Amino acid sequence: MNVLAGFTDGSTAQTEGMNPLRGKADVGITALETGTVNSAEFIVGGTNGSVEFRVVVYTTGGALLGTSSKVTPVTTGLATVTFPVPFQISAGDPLRIYVLADNYCSIGRNTDPSVSRREWQTAVADIDTIPDPEPTTNGTTETGYMTLYLTGDLASSGPSVPAADDITGEGQTATFTLADNENAPTAATLNGTDVGALSLVSGSTYSYTAPLIADDDTADLVVSVDGTTAGATIAYANSYDRDQLTHPAESKDYHENSLSYPNAYATTQPYEWKVIADANAAVVTINWNALEADDGFHKNVASYATPVANGVTTVTLGVFVPETGQAYQFDRTITVSDGSVVVEGEGLWSELFRDPTEELFTELFR
Repeated sequence: MNVLAGFTDGSTAQTEGMNPLRGKADVGITALETGTVNSAEFIVGGTNGSVEFRVVVYTTGGALLGTSSKVTPVTTGLATVTFPVPFQISAGDPLRIYVLADNYCSIGRNTDPSVSRREWQTAVADIDTIPDPEPTTNGTTETGYMTLYLTGDLASSGPSVPAADDITGEGQTATFTLADNENAPTAATLNGTDVGALSLVSGSTYSYTAPLIADDDTADLVVSVDGTTAGATIAYANSYDRDQLTHPAESKDYHENSLSYPNAYATTQPYEWKVIADANAAVVTINWNALEADDGFHKNVASYATPVANGVTTVTLGVFVPETGQAYQFDRTITVSDGSVVVEGEGLWSELFRDPTEELFTELFR
């Protein structure tokens, strides 16, 4: 059960707002939470005989919010009452709360009546009559200390995503779980990219296929549901595990013996890349870590290669450009001859960037 409003034991300011048996209708308390009140708990310091208690809650304007059932505590200590008709309160609402009794009683600040405390007494002629905000009272004029809480269920703040999978590669089947939703989700995005079809796994858990986006330790998963959105933050990593942070904007500035010559991938921004299939280590080894640290994807690969034996080998590479969302895969052939390491041809990119009139002029001038 959640505490929605209440008085804490021993606080003068909060006690001033209480004083239910003195009928101080000009002061009150402020609701702590938004929710449905269905019960109240308070500490009874002692009673004179069999005393019935009832809790009544008003707005500071005098509108009745709720009146509880009656309870007769058999011992001193915590008493609990329920509200047959629960009522709504919102955080910040000003309230007045009255504890009514049908006989003389004392309400204390501690469950142990022997503890020194100030107390008051009152009598209400008819506990079944709902009082107005200024009920008839008698007894002492002492200011009492008290502990009393209104308890109930917190209001739902709308749909939420309490759980969602982190992602370690594009194409991964990931799940998220909804709470406090009325309908199935209609869509979801990851850093603004649509994740595509959503599939119900069970209960309120749904799955989707992770799209290809840039690595992000704090990626935003946003789910459209019930005419609004709910979100969660997840860690996202794609399979492109290496970064090219800087590179020339034009292919003419790429070294002709680089792995990516002559392509600048239509971007001046950083891009991500990966080694899908490495070179044959019996022919040549490439220090990929050194190449990445040096932003060397567009530089002479020989600077990062150790020739082992004369021969030919092939590497398969992948590039992802977050700026454009484009992904590429291509092979580069590497020839080792007498200690030299040479990238043969221009692979995929020779076709993409070749002058379409080249063959015509080759025929004309051959």
